[in-house]
Amino acid sequence: MKRITTIITIITLSLFSSSLWAQEKTGKISGSITDAAQKPLEAATVQLLKAESKALVKAAVTNKQGQFEIEKLAAGKYLLSVSAVAFMAKTTPVELTPDNMQISLP
Repeated sequence: MKRITTIITIITLSLFSSSLWAQEKTGKISGSITDAAQKPLEAATVQLLKAESKALVKAAVTNKQGQFEIEKLAAGKYLLSVSAVAFMAKTTPVELTPDNMQISLP
């Protein structure tokens, strides 16, 4: 019985310590997309790409107010690409650092 209790204790501690290890600081990029007349752009596609490889990390779609939010991001250099029907796509470089894990774009 004591052996089973010891094994259960070891497994519990292992699971607890691995969950603590996995909790790293995550970032968030948010903002509002507007047209040339400063009107909110609804249903625009916002893609976050790795700066080096241009691989897709995450994507979002703007709401009725033109707002978007991309969460649970690791620190790094990214490209934020915005596209919408009848509008030219625009790409902006952004960087999340351990000291600045939240970016809010106008």
